Amino acid sequence: MHWLSILAMFRHWKLTCYGEPLASLISLQTLQDALHLFGYPAVTLFVMIESSGIPFPGETILLLASFYAAIDHQLLLPIIIASAALGAIVGDNLGYYAGRTGGRALIERFGRYLFLKPEQLDRALVVIAAFVIFRLRRRARRTQSKFSVEGHSPPPIPASKATQERENPNSNRKE
Repeated sequence: MHWLSILAMFRHWKLTCYGEPLASLISLQTLQDALHLFGYPAVTLFVMIESSGIPFPGETILLLASFYAAIDHQLLLPIIIASAALGAIVGDNLGYYAGRTGGRALIERFGRYLFLKPEQLDRALVVIAAFVIFRLRRRARRTQSKFSVEGHSPPPIPASKATQERENPNSNRKE
């Protein structure tokens, strides 16, 4: 339940541009027009942009394309799935590469074009650090409970068995 308190700290975050929600910058009509004009490449491009970490309606155009495939039959669902998979893989790799090579400096320099502020980056780093600490503590507890019973360490290997294995390591082999 520790993660709930972390999420509660960031409930006031809203992706806005000039007071308008960011989702309203790209209307459904714009997505429909892009899908009619470009088809599968639009699906690939939108999913790729979203998978790279930029807030973009990639899943929305994916749903829209699948609806059109069911209704119009101009688009084929298997090709839509392949286009989305290609876009997701390429976008994920581009986002990883951008973070790996540029990282924080890249966000501080070009983040304003993506509506990212340095304060938001600091808050995100706090959340990531809290999550990493939570996972490490959880892993340590699991590892400790795996090897201990009521606070005791595992029993040592008898000296005679250890000595036998050291002197004759092939004794356990079955022929």
